[in-house]
Formats: sequence, C-alpha cells, structure tokens
Amino acid sequence: MVKAVLLNQLPYRQPDRLVALGEDDSGEKRSETIGYATAYDWRRLNHSFESMSLYRGATAAIIDQGEPELLSGLRVNYDFFDILGVPMYLGRTFLPEEDRPDRRFEIILSHGLWMRRFGGDPNVLGRVIRLNESSFTVVGVLPAGFRTLEIPGSPGYPEMFEPLGYDLSQPFACRDCQHLHLIARMRRGVTATEAHAELKTIMANLVRQYPASYPSNATVAFMPLQTYLIGRVSTALWVLLGVGHGAAPRSGVDRLGTRDRVHGVARVDPMVALRYE
Repeated sequence: MVKAVLLNQLPYRQPDRLVALGEDDSGEKRSETIGYATAYDWRRLNHSFESMSLYRGATAAIIDQGEPELLSGLRVNYDFFDILGVPMYLGRTFLPEEDRPDRRFEIILSHGLWMRRFGGDPNVLGRVIRLNESSFTVVGVLPAGFRTLEIPGSPGYPEMFEPLGYDLSQPFACRDCQHLHLIARMRRGVTATEAHAELKTIMANLVRQYPASYPSNATVAFMPLQTYLIGRVSTALWVLLGVGHGAAPRSGVDRLGTRDRVHGVARVDPMVALRYE
C-alpha cells in the first residue's frame, strides 16, 4: 500500500511543473502559509511562473435539498483548477471577475456532493443554493475521482469550492496575516532552481521594503508539489502502520508544525493525506 501511494504520479496536468510555495522565516522546509499581500507581489513581480493560485479552508451548512448538512470545502482563486489542469464534468470554472469580495457567490460542487445532494441532476447548473445565510449559484461540477488538495486539520474532505474573494483592502489580506496556501505552475523551460532563486530575490526586496511586516530572515519555502504531498502521505501511512507508536521516520519532507501568524501560536500539522472522494 505504501508503495502504491508514494509512487503514483499526481493526477494533474504536467505535475512536474507544479510547486507548493510559502513564506519561511523559521528554517522549516515545509512552511505552508503566506499572506495575501505577499502572494500578490510574488505574482506581480515574477517571470518564472505561468500562474499562482491561493486557497484556504471553508465550512458551511447547506440548508436546502434535504436535511441540513455541514460541508467542508475550499475557497480558491479563480484559476485554481486551471493550474491543476482539471476540466469540469459539468459547467465551468470561476471567472476572474467572480474572485472579488463583492462577487464571490458562485460555487463548484464535487462529483460526490452533486450525486448525494442533487441526485446527479444535469440541470443543476445555474441553480441557487443556500449555504449558511448566503445564496450561491452553481457554475460547475467536478469529475468523479478528482483528487483535490486539502488543508491540514480540516474537519472533512473538501466537497464544495467557492471563489477566494480577497483584495488588498481587507484587513486580513495583510502581509503578516499568514493563513493562505499557495500553489504555482512554472513556465515551460524554467527550472525549479531558477524559479526559487527569482522568488528569493523578490522576497528579499520585500523584506527591505516592508521591514515592519516581515522578520529579517523571511524567505521562500519552495517544494515540488509531488514531494510536498508525499511528505504528508508517507508520514500518515507510517503512523497507520504503527511505526514507533506514531513516531514516523523523519526526513527532509516531514513536517512538525507551522506558525499561525494570525493567532501567534504554533499550529501542529496532523498530516492529512490526499484522498479520493
């Protein structure tokens, strides 16, 4: 089982060009989070990446189509699925103009949620559903078997996807509000070494420009997405297999924890692995 999980290629388009990025000021190789303003500048200033996409966890109660149910999901930038190279089973992905604070009321459903709550209705597109106290319009359904990214510590597997809907005017979009996750796709012909070096230069300039917002040693955590995810999967599998009563073998891709800058405390990563829905 371990071999089967660790050696499978990621089910995304050209996965060797996908990387996980974060802000690192602690020397950890797996720093996972970043502030919105920092990611905004990385996007704006780099020449090594086709695109970068932020995401974070989300939960909401669906209060129509049967009994109320608490759902786990992700809030994602409009190009999240395009970066992964995942086409919709029905409908479309998000539009850039929908990824704004005043417009983020569209939703994409996982295939499993669509079957379970909507009976696989092909006319679900355009339907307005209630999540908590807000209304969302269904614009897409993901294919069966799509394997999404997960947030460590989330209460469940993501089954709904909303636009992230951030902009620089929001108080939680600050540089040191380090609570977002970032994936990116490198341009063709750019090596990981070149891309990492460019981002480190950009970050060093930001640290000099905004000294009150960053520790003096802030730099870039950069890891191929395959390696990043294998670290979680392998550790979780060793724990399941009972190695040392949960003391999993340590390696360069294992992870102990992450600083949660929003709350100012250390956050332990429960090492949640990818799963199929």
